[in-house]
Amino acid sequence: MADDITTEDQEQLARHGISLAEAERQLAILRAPVRRRRLARPCTAGDGIERLDDAGEQRLSEHYGEAAERGRLSAFVPASGAATRMFKDLLAWKPQAPVEGPVRAFVEGLPRFAFARELEQRLGEKPDAAASGDLARVLDALLGDGGLGYAGLPKGLLHFHDGRTAFEEHLVDAADTLRDGDDRCRLHFTVSPEHQERFEALAARLREELEPRLGVTYELGFSTQRPDTDTLAVDGEGRPFRDKDGGLLLRPAGHGALLANLQELGADLVFVRNIDNVAADGWKQPALRWARALIGRLVELQKERELAGGERRPLRVCGMVRNTGEPGGGPFWVEGQGGGVTPQIVESAEVDLGDAEQKGIFSGASHFNPVFMACALRDGAGRAYDLARFVDPDAAIVTRKSSEGRELVALERPGLWNGAMAWWETVFVEVPLEVFTPVKTVNDLLRKEHQPR
Repeated sequence: MADDITTEDQEQLARHGISLAEAERQLAILRAPVRRRRLARPCTAGDGIERLDDAGEQRLSEHYGEAAERGRLSAFVPASGAATRMFKDLLAWKPQAPVEGPVRAFVEGLPRFAFARELEQRLGEKPDAAASGDLARVLDALLGDGGLGYAGLPKGLLHFHDGRTAFEEHLVDAADTLRDGDDRCRLHFTVSPEHQERFEALAARLREELEPRLGVTYELGFSTQRPDTDTLAVDGEGRPFRDKDGGLLLRPAGHGALLANLQELGADLVFVRNIDNVAADGWKQPALRWARALIGRLVELQKERELAGGERRPLRVCGMVRNTGEPGGGPFWVEGQGGGVTPQIVESAEVDLGDAEQKGIFSGASHFNPVFMACALRDGAGRAYDLARFVDPDAAIVTRKSSEGRELVALERPGLWNGAMAWWETVFVEVPLEVFTPVKTVNDLLRKEHQPR
């Protein structure tokens, strides 16, 4: 296998911080039959998923308050993804095409989008001119590099709600969920290198505005995905895929690569929430209430484990909502290679859906994961866990992609809340659907939770 990697390749890998042994390990995974996870049954309420009553919530509120007061809490927000997929239908529309489906919904809802004011300034007129046939000009002003450039920006920098970006909403929410006894709020965002400067500039401006208004001090951190977490790809014959210049194609390895960022954060108790899972004012309370509950349950579990002793592992409490057909991973009891089952979050790409039994189990999930979880990264003595020790390396995901018009087989590292946390101690808690307000397409911003109440 080493014959596939030239001296020049090794120099390229070294510049990325990737060893030859790691490159060979990745190629072996890409060339081998994909190992799928074996599902035993879905986790359901009472069988792997906890339900809280009012008394339980009150109890957890006390645990949460104690941890918050002591400054143990931080937020970790993956925010590097581009918004391109949000605008997929608009980008695919051509001037000669009919205005129907998602494009028509966008046109009819245009005045209700939070970015309508920016768009009006760019156009010099109200953007609802799109309804009279000027859609191509409006889309260019919104999405194009010569306009607002929304198609190339990360979601965190887009105006989701009236006057607020998704990034700002996380700062506002933090004042209610992360504030410590000294009125400090700690948040960390993973961003793409080309946009980090814009995030930092926005953060500086927002701190001047929000800190005196909300009575908090923000401690904000930013990091980018490390180059040494990139992965190789292979062509149809299993050879390392090369770019047009003959170099190895090294690709970002999915959100599982962010485990290194989480480790380097050096935090104690961390609340993880995706950048796009925020609600407008008037709709925030369910998410804030359940964030506090999950953190409280995490603290309670830590205390119980300290009393019981035993094995020390990172601990997480994941919010699970009822399955309403939204795409995403779900909670399952998964068979281990040595026997026994463990609760895991599993994506469809990790399951052999060609197996009728496995497909039936996956389709029977009653809940799914809104990426809303509280994590304990230190043990009872305050020592940080080595998170890499608790990854299931066999949970890597192999997919078919393309580059420069050529098909390739790509490798993603075990997902951050999937295989990257496979050997953590995991507890699932049922949370209401109101905490799940993602923006996967631009028209999601027309849903009630993203509109003024």
